[in-house]
Amino acid sequence: MPPSESYDHSATFPALSCPVELDGDRLAELAHGIVVALGLYAELGFESFNLALYGAPPGTAGYPLNLRMLLRSNLDTPYRSDATYLERLHWEAALDLTITPKAVADRAGDRFRH
Repeated sequence: MPPSESYDHSATFPALSCPVELDGDRLAELAHGIVVALGLYAELGFESFNLALYGAPPGTAGYPLNLRMLLRSNLDTPYRSDATYLERLHWEAALDLTITPKAVADRAGDRFRH
């Protein structure tokens, strides 16, 4: 998968579908890759990142385990919100809501119809 943003790193494990399937060697390989990426980020002067590990239930065929890692703003002036970084990792807006978008739409009902 090509990077979608600057300083975007990804890893795919086609033979695995779930993080619990990472055995000692594969887990060590993944950890090494994360350390290498963090070393690069440090050399570039960055101190913070977001990481997402996408999986499915163990043994799910056709769904590879995926990791994405992105730089985020240093926790220093001028600091910006993490919302954009969460959106880049998870492809959805970061909202402080405990209700699903569908539930909001259902509750809105006919309010916007004339």
